Amino acid sequence: AALWQALWSGERLTATELGALQAAAHSRSVCAGEMVFTRHEPARDLVMLCRGDVGLGQRSADGLFQLERALHGPAWLDASSAWLGEGYARDARALTVATVLELPCSTLRTVLERQPALAIRLLTALAWQIHDLAETAHDLMHKEADSRLAAWLMQHGADSTASAPQTVVRRQNEGGRGRCTAEGQTDRVRRG
Repeated sequence: AALWQALWSGERLTATELGALQAAAHSRSVCAGEMVFTRHEPARDLVMLCRGDVGLGQRSADGLFQLERALHGPAWLDASSAWLGEGYARDARALTVATVLELPCSTLRTVLERQPALAIRLLTALAWQIHDLAETAHDLMHKEADSRLAAWLMQHGADSTASAPQTVVRRQNEGGRGRCTAEGQTDRVRRG
């Protein structure tokens, strides 16, 4: 019951709601290194991580997995793709032995029609996921952006941006940061 409550907005579920969810869900164990789901398969289930660690990311054609985010159970691995009738948004690979619960969207739709309070809890859980992803996106875009830009410029040079160094500097300095200068075709990055 604690697992369900943690993933369904933390509110206490009624016995009827809990029974309906447990009847609809399918549990499976996944070995470390095994794919939980891939972007290339149709998403038919909402997928929850009960125990263990799973990485979300992208598996390349040659089988290499680029980890973008690691989750520790209990956590939603994907609560949205099945509603869209598309493939999963990311590949999911078990980092440790893990237990996942899969809720078929078609079955859950019927459960939610009969248990409208549960639908509100799911919407709240989805809203928290969106909130967390928005914060993560913000952090990725803004934290240490100056040093990431400087490192990229040092590695690749402004010429590979298809912009003159002055254009790169002007874009970086918008907002008053003023940490980059361009003199002729030379870039200078000031630390701090």
